[in-house]
Amino acid sequence: MAYTDLLAIAVRRSPGISQAQSEYRASQARADAAGQMRPLGLTLTAEYSKGADAAKPWLFGTSVDIPLDLAGQREARMAEARFVSLSAHFVMAAALWDVRSQLRAAITEVHAARQILVFSRDAYDLQRALADLEQRKFDAGETPVGSVIASQQMLDASRQDLQQQQVDLVNAQIQLAGVLNIPVEQARTLAVDNIPLPELDRETIADNEERSLYTHSEIFAAISAYDLAEARLKSEVAKQYPDIHLSPGIVWERGVFKWPLSVGFSLPPLDMNKANIGAAEQDRIAAAEKLDAAVDALGRNQRVAAETYFQQRQNYDLYNTLSVTLAAKELSNAKHLVASGYSSADTLLAAKYKYYQTLRTAAQKRADFLRASNALENTWNQSATTEENDQLSRILLDLENDL
Repeated sequence: MAYTDLLAIAVRRSPGISQAQSEYRASQARADAAGQMRPLGLTLTAEYSKGADAAKPWLFGTSVDIPLDLAGQREARMAEARFVSLSAHFVMAAALWDVRSQLRAAITEVHAARQILVFSRDAYDLQRALADLEQRKFDAGETPVGSVIASQQMLDASRQDLQQQQVDLVNAQIQLAGVLNIPVEQARTLAVDNIPLPELDRETIADNEERSLYTHSEIFAAISAYDLAEARLKSEVAKQYPDIHLSPGIVWERGVFKWPLSVGFSLPPLDMNKANIGAAEQDRIAAAEKLDAAVDALGRNQRVAAETYFQQRQNYDLYNTLSVTLAAKELSNAKHLVASGYSSADTLLAAKYKYYQTLRTAAQKRADFLRASNALENTWNQSATTEENDQLSRILLDLENDL
């Protein structure tokens, strides 16, 4: 399956994303409710007076209570609810990236385990052939018993390594099944496209680091937390002002219609909200400090991840250029010498064994390179490729629209 298809499946089956999506929908509903005017009140009155004219002892009336959101009370409520919704949006985006990151890591491990297992199996077969050859040479009196023992020890070590690689592959398949939320049996037979090796230069990495300051979920969450703290501060300040209500009405008072209009002032006690305002101000200061700390921590993590990426890339490139090339030449020379009669079969087997062991190490270094690349992209919260970023944007938009 293509990586893009697997990502879509992982997102659709992720409980974490479903929960974050539900929280986002709830926060949007609260934001819509916060923008509405406070509910109107309706008062109905009836009065009977014995002392009044016997023909007109009743008084009937009705009035509407209209609360006025003054001093920015409604705007403060809307701003607070909007930033809560924005925080929920960032949580949903972070959940999406977590799924993407886990999927990419699982695919990396599955491919590495499969490749290393193939080379380990080849190396084991060659080591077994070498052990058999040493045994026949010993039986013919051509080699001492120490050589046979050493070859058997190497065969045992190769067998144990092969068994460990089989366990590693199963664990990687379990990891992939967990991300996709599918049975392990399906993950074992799932053919997944390999992840291409990224080729990033320092300029591209620097651009992504700068862009991440405007796209990274942790930074946006810190910004949203600061905005939310400021909105709550404004909301507390607004509570210092009087609560004003207009009450127009109509009264039928013993045969006469009247149209009263009353204005009510609910005055808060002096400095009633002073402590809450002070606490909200401290929350805003703390949120600002957390934002600065998040930016500093992100910069440090990105620098470390970038240097690790370049180091692993260099290790992989040098090993392929030198060790793999040299092992391939030695194998070619051994084949030529055996074919020409200048060398024995054990020389060719040893050269093959070394070649497959070298390919196995190259597969390990490739996996280390991909792990470093994954870690670098995790510090950006975005992919190194525009195509994948576009797919993630479309998925997030679908989640926002509940598609």
